[in-house]
Amino acid sequence: MEIPLEALVRDRRDEFGKFFLSLALAFNDYKGVVLLERALKEMRRPPPGTLTPAAAEWHGIAVQTHRLMAVVTTAVLELLTMNPASLGDLEMAQVLAAMRIEQKPKWFWLVDAATKGKSPEARELLSVVRSKLTAHYCAKDVIWRGLTKRFREEPKTTRNNVPRASIGSTVPECRFFYADAAVQAAIETADAHDDETRSDERIVKLAAEAFTAVGAVVAAFVAVRRGSLRQEGRSQVGRRRRRR
Repeated sequence: MEIPLEALVRDRRDEFGKFFLSLALAFNDYKGVVLLERALKEMRRPPPGTLTPAAAEWHGIAVQTHRLMAVVTTAVLELLTMNPASLGDLEMAQVLAAMRIEQKPKWFWLVDAATKGKSPEARELLSVVRSKLTAHYCAKDVIWRGLTKRFREEPKTTRNNVPRASIGSTVPECRFFYADAAVQAAIETADAHDDETRSDERIVKLAAEAFTAVGAVVAAFVAVRRGSLRQEGRSQVGRRRRRR
């Protein structure tokens, strides 16, 4: 599909178009992380209790993937919070009308989470993961408390009886598994929910809902803008014919 540039952002004053350009980028970021998670699942989750470098690597990458999901979801919520004018724009009604009925509840939930404080515990979890546990390595105490929780405070199992690392013959072969364990414990500590859902499962579910909602609304926006441009083109042709 080819899309005329002016259908996406008409000019520098088109804040609505720029808002959806940001949403489109967020969707692409989501998709990259989703593909990473899918590739990880295709490798198959190691059986419980497996203490091999390959198994620890799998779990470490899984934690990293979930942290990236939390980052994108938090950024999307912030984008919605900071752009109430775009959410209330008259053109948004056209976009929503172009969405399929089953897609709309997820978008409405996402908007409510951003603007009306819905699911505050979930948003707090995502915010902590983004601001302190993903590419913010200066939150040393938070990470250290996760390390202490996992290896000192929790009941001992074969997985947390001692910190582990894999020191290979080359740098790319190394991985410090104790750091993955520390950040995973820190994420669990940040989760204020009192149900039995694991923190990583909660993050994946939230990200999946947001991924679907953002993709659907951006696709509807593109359809509306392309249709509007075609309609404008037909109107201009009609006016020129009448003048003749």
